[in-house]
Amino acid sequence: MKRKIVELIIIVILIAIQNSLGRVISLGGVMPNFMILLPVIFGYINGSKEGIFTGFFAGLAYDAYSANVFGYSALCFSVIGYISGLFYLKYEDDNIVLPALFTMIGDLFFETGSYFGNFMLHNDLNYGFYLSRIIVPEMLYSALIMLILIKPLCMLNPHLNSKDKRRLGELNERDI
Repeated sequence: MKRKIVELIIIVILIAIQNSLGRVISLGGVMPNFMILLPVIFGYINGSKEGIFTGFFAGLAYDAYSANVFGYSALCFSVIGYISGLFYLKYEDDNIVLPALFTMIGDLFFETGSYFGNFMLHNDLNYGFYLSRIIVPEMLYSALIMLILIKPLCMLNPHLNSKDKRRLGELNERDI
């Protein structure tokens, strides 16, 4: 329960940062997508269920503050969290390449879907322009932000696992 509450607080903080400081930290008119980072990080560290939970609520928060179709981001972020969680057994503290790669792939998936839903259906068929001017810079910028935020969130993660602390204590008692 403590984990879920802290994750929801992190979602509220990051959506506030994205909506208030997003324009200030934008480079060339491109803002990083903070909400895509959470399902990737928590899914990769804790597994698919955690990635889906975090992705769903991060997506709902994103949808609440954007003009997109309500529920689209929740669905996309849940899928991204699930896929990141599939690599949960490969998690190592030192490996920051896989989460950055998942962030870039997830951002490509999300923004391409946004293009099809928002622009292509309105007869704007210049996907190459959208890809080169919006999607790729946002992918790179979000991956850079991922590299900055992954260590603090990884250090926070063990404090949220009360079950794991008990299991480690039981393991140590058995080994003695």
